[in-house]
Amino acid sequence: MGARRWFHILLGAIFLPGVSLPLEWGAALRCWSHPGDAEDRRWSRRLLGLAAVDTIVVAALVVSFTTGQPLDREPASPPRRVAIGVTPDPSFHGPGVRLGGVLPGSPAASAGLRVGDVLLSAEGKPVDSLDALRALLTDRGPGVPVDLGVLRAGAPTTVRVTTVWSTALRPPRRGLFQADPGACLPSPRRWPWAESLGLAGLLALALVATRRGAGLGVWLTVLAILGGSVGALVASVGTCLLSGGPSTGAAVLGLWGGSIGLGATALFGRAFTGPVAETATRDVPTTVLLGLWYAYPGMLRLVVLLLTLRAFLPWSAPFESPIRDLAQSAGGTDGPGFLFLGLGAVVLAPVGEELAFRGLLLPSLSRWVGTRGAIGLSSAIFGALHWYYGIGIPVLIFVGLVLGWARVVSGGLRAPILIHAGFNLVPITLLGLKLLRGG
Repeated sequence: MGARRWFHILLGAIFLPGVSLPLEWGAALRCWSHPGDAEDRRWSRRLLGLAAVDTIVVAALVVSFTTGQPLDREPASPPRRVAIGVTPDPSFHGPGVRLGGVLPGSPAASAGLRVGDVLLSAEGKPVDSLDALRALLTDRGPGVPVDLGVLRAGAPTTVRVTTVWSTALRPPRRGLFQADPGACLPSPRRWPWAESLGLAGLLALALVATRRGAGLGVWLTVLAILGGSVGALVASVGTCLLSGGPSTGAAVLGLWGGSIGLGATALFGRAFTGPVAETATRDVPTTVLLGLWYAYPGMLRLVVLLLTLRAFLPWSAPFESPIRDLAQSAGGTDGPGFLFLGLGAVVLAPVGEELAFRGLLLPSLSRWVGTRGAIGLSSAIFGALHWYYGIGIPVLIFVGLVLGWARVVSGGLRAPILIHAGFNLVPITLLGLKLLRGG
């Protein structure tokens, strides 16, 4: 078996780290010691590089486990406590605790407690604050009935409530466009400095490219990114104003508006850049399968290395996507909120971003720095504009390299769009399954 086939098979070795490492080195050294033609020698070098990278990945895993440094610094879940499902009214100053909220389906709701009730005592002991109530409930433990002295409309009464662990309480599902208090227009104090720096860098690149005779496509990419920003702003703010305040639906439609604005402006810009002479060396299905096989094992290797690095950094380095928070919010709404988010993330975003970065920017840069340079430069820009991934930006750059390769070898945008969609589909699906399980 040749070095090329060994390389593609052993890309999946990351799914069995350590166990497959001897096989990788054995195959790499065997292919290196029995060179064939020039192409076989090239794949032998790549196979050696893959074995070296996986050795570093395994070493990173060993260091993380032996030093007790967690790969993931996700914030710890709040500790569970004994609860009945009520929240206080912060404007009430006693005596007692006036209820500002009663969670639907909670023990408090089942016992008949209402918003506005004033809790005066628990098991005969006075309650003058929420902390005092919690301390009394903790002493009783979960699954124990508690007699609460309640003042309702000026008349005293007693309500018996059975305590539960707080983890058993589920917040009520909200409407997709149920508004929260807040302003619809962005605050001038929250200027998007990171996006501005990214656009400034792209403008500088456009000026340099213009001097080299290849600036039109870069300028049009800047216009497409601005079109995406305007689309996101119009969709989110417009929905916010119509629904009476910020909502999950406004954020989801902001994603839709940004993707549609980006893609439509890029499609408009492509009419001015002229046709691109391309020769496809692979068909679309083969390119998609290979692209996904390159993307996921490669991404997993990078994630392990970056998380290991983050575990030893003296500062907190973010490694997350805002899509995750939006998915959790959409998953907690009534109706097809998560489906709308999935459509935006898996269909609209890949189409819009590929039209801009691989359909407009990459061909324009290739006239200036060649095909390989254009793939690398467009991928770096693609990663930098996803600044909110923090230390995970190299993962986005790597994915951009795979998408740029797919654009070149397939001679069109169908393959990178499908790879991009497949890349987004997996985390969205995993988030959906986690939300269905109540995680």
